[in-house]
Amino acid sequence: GVQRFHLYDRTFRYEALPKPYIDRGYVVYFRYPLPKQIAHRRRYNWIDQFVGKMHCLMHTRASIEWLGTWDLDEYVN
Repeated sequence: GVQRFHLYDRTFRYEALPKPYIDRGYVVYFRYPLPKQIAHRRRYNWIDQFVGKMHCLMHTRASIEWLGTWDLDEYVN
């Protein structure tokens, strides 16, 4: 089964969503805004996903065996 979720939120729309799960240790929540220079440019949308995934890989690589990545807004909205 799943032991933990790492949630990367650049929009801050989901801050209230994981609170009970954060407290129990099921969710690790990261807020990371895009730099203002690229936040308004739609063609750079892949950069934030890449940065989030690379951070997750570096943050969890010593403590996980399997990792899956999904865009939360495609499943929660």
